Amino acid sequence: MIMRALLWGFCLPFLPICWLQGWYFKKKVRVLNPPPDEPSGSLGADASHPPLNIIGVGDSVIEGWGLCSFRDSVTALVGDGVAQATHRSIQWRALGRHGAKAHDIARMIQVEETSSVDIAVVSVGVNDVVGLTSLLQWQRAIFQIVSQLRDRSPVKILFLGVPPMHRFDRIPQPLRGVLGIRAQMLDLVVKRSLAGLSFARHVPLNPADLEGGMAIDGFHPSLLGHQAIAAAAVLSAHELLHQFDKQQ
Repeated sequence: MIMRALLWGFCLPFLPICWLQGWYFKKKVRVLNPPPDEPSGSLGADASHPPLNIIGVGDSVIEGWGLCSFRDSVTALVGDGVAQATHRSIQWRALGRHGAKAHDIARMIQVEETSSVDIAVVSVGVNDVVGLTSLLQWQRAIFQIVSQLRDRSPVKILFLGVPPMHRFDRIPQPLRGVLGIRAQMLDLVVKRSLAGLSFARHVPLNPADLEGGMAIDGFHPSLLGHQAIAAAAVLSAHELLHQFDKQQ
């Protein structure tokens, strides 16, 4: 973190240039839309056990921007992977909002019914990177998300890693490099914050897994990107479920 903090200090003089580049990039980028269908569904047909409830909460990744159907979203794909791994039926729903920062997501959870949720998939970070959320505010919001989810049920929580924004090739330099350094700093805070929590996992996003996985706007994951992210999340979900099954 010390090295990244030093690099971030080096980036500060470039922020006015980056602001102009960001404004121009936002003006020319193609605007995507969320899928038109319902952000919920069921998978599997096991009637011998109650279904596992999976919820996706977060930003436009959860909202499925650029996808044709929520069935292709990371939330539904995690549900499908968990259903195959556990041979259980699954009910899933996605609660995403374009532009949401960590503190916005904490507020979203506060007004939602989550008492029966078994697994929560949280996507957050890109908007906090772009909005220059301080590390202290970021960590506080992460803990708020965790505490609000856990106050209502013994939910297992998967935090998707902050994307490697230095690999978002359509973003011009130096903006791309500055955002990449900040994204790495926020991602490390999440990883360290969850390290001591047995019920939570940080799901790192491997840059190699996202090659060819970006939508046409160069900013959101495509179908291939959602599949890669979901595959990593399913592995962590299976570890958590297996760990808690052994304890019972």
